[in-house]
Amino acid sequence: MIKGIGIDLIEITRFSKVPEDFFNQVFTSGELKIIKKNHLFAGLKFSIKEAILKAFGIGLYYGFFFKNIELKDDNKLSLNGPFKNNLSQSKKNIHIGTGNSKRYACAIAIIEDKQEVS
Repeated sequence: MIKGIGIDLIEITRFSKVPEDFFNQVFTSGELKIIKKNHLFAGLKFSIKEAILKAFGIGLYYGFFFKNIELKDDNKLSLNGPFKNNLSQSKKNIHIGTGNSKRYACAIAIIEDKQEVS
């Protein structure tokens, strides 16, 4: 059963204008190594994080931060902090889709309860 859907669209050129502090607040150290100031990767990863927050229906409230979502280079997703403690990832599947052009990056996140087979 689908529990949430989130979508995000961002203009990639915005990432060429943000200060270094922004990257440090949004991305984990592992993600920063992957991004290496590549605005397309930064835009896609940021868009994915936004879509996930929207799918959970929480936004940046109640102690949830961008760094609580880590997108690893092997396309694995890691949820930390309040996500891990309160939302029990083990009971949910998170599906992510992305797309981009030279100008835009977009992502969609769909959260569903795992089906139990009896």
